[in-house]
Amino acid sequence: MKTQTVYLAYSNLTPNLKNPYPEETHHAILSMMRQKFFSWQKFFIKHGQDYSLGFYFNTKKGTESLILLGPSISKKMKIVDYSIFLPDEIRDITHYIDLVYEGIGLVLTKYEVPGPEILEMKAECKKELGL
Repeated sequence: MKTQTVYLAYSNLTPNLKNPYPEETHHAILSMMRQKFFSWQKFFIKHGQDYSLGFYFNTKKGTESLILLGPSISKKMKIVDYSIFLPDEIRDITHYIDLVYEGIGLVLTKYEVPGPEILEMKAECKKELGL
């Protein structure tokens, strides 16, 4: 039996363009989202109680601003995925977290997750990372 969850994945679509922050931020971002996931009732109403939610964070040369694509839905795997393209100019880890949560926020507002809840997750994530 598959357990529904939230997951994050990362992809560099341009050779030699590296996202330097996933390793140190992955756990903090994911833990904040997993704490709240089951309260996002509009997601489950729209897709079903047994669906998971995935975020793919992509880097690609020439991306000047945040781009959101999706959802891509697999009924067989019971997964709803969104791709978030990050700008290729990321100043530091704080800027990275701001961009990641901006993308997550674009997705979660589709499921009527309140803005203050998204901001709270971002603040808790930054706190866990010592920012």
